[in-house]
Amino acid sequence: MVTTGVNTKSFTWGTGYQSPPSSLKFTGASFASILPEQTFSLGNLSYFNGTVWDGTQCYSVGLQANLAFTSPVGLSKNFNFDFNLINTPNTGSATQNADSVLLSSLFPTTIFTVDGIEYTLKIGVWIGDWRWIQ
Repeated sequence: MVTTGVNTKSFTWGTGYQSPPSSLKFTGASFASILPEQTFSLGNLSYFNGTVWDGTQCYSVGLQANLAFTSPVGLSKNFNFDFNLINTPNTGSATQNADSVLLSSLFPTTIFTVDGIEYTLKIGVWIGDWRWIQ
């Protein structure tokens, strides 16, 4: 396995063959005044599907989101979500060669308690963007 950018906003995997390696880049969004049960954008995850040499690919990667809350005052929390990286052998059509990045579980949920109040954060996928459901 060949990777770069572990614990950064940009992650690459594989040794490229006639292309750069595959890559992911996360760009966080700014948001404020999110009400309970409101959907909001956490940021943008960009994906480049490179062609990589067999044996250099990676099969999973984690995303750590660090969120600071104004209510409860001063709360800051890290949230971790895992993604599966599906690498194809690139021996067929463009559709057959398409690699994928998938959440390791459908709508992963994080539950935490502060001052006796339970909070739930859930990540989901919409076409073209990533959103949290609070």
